[in-house]
Amino acid sequence: LKDDPLFDGFICGSSYVRYGGEIVENHFLSREIVESVVNWGRKTGNYVFFEGVSESFVMNGFQGSEDLCDEMLMRENLPEITKVTFWCKPGEVPDGYFKGLRLVRFPYYAEGILEGWDKSSGMKIILEREGLTARDAWAFGDSENDRDMLRFAGNSVCMPGAPADFDGFCVYRTSAK
Repeated sequence: LKDDPLFDGFICGSSYVRYGGEIVENHFLSREIVESVVNWGRKTGNYVFFEGVSESFVMNGFQGSEDLCDEMLMRENLPEITKVTFWCKPGEVPDGYFKGLRLVRFPYYAEGILEGWDKSSGMKIILEREGLTARDAWAFGDSENDRDMLRFAGNSVCMPGAPADFDGFCVYRTSAK
């Protein structure tokens, strides 16, 4: 992707935006948020995945996966974690427990992203840099963490398997054929 002239940016974890070869936004979870998630994971025994810009960590993972959260927390500078995935029943993750973290619930798990950010936030930054509007944007998605982006884009496409209510705001739905 680095040398592909048609692909010039990406949005990671909703709050990390790279465009035109530079990082234009980089907001990551605070130490307080990460520590509260680690403590919750230890208390509940649930599998938690910490997605970072350059590193990722797992706790209470599948057999053979190593829990590196102690090593992560011992660092003077915490890795830039942009998203947390809670691999458990979404109802097991308590609302309001993680201050500064917005929960996005799926049928079989939940994600935590930095409050105030979603995939449309990154799109807005890139469009503004290019002098474009939401009407000029195309977005493709199939899950709850794509909802804000699909609502924002003037041309939104939901993929097969996307929730049925996406048809209410997506311009197109692709078929599996």
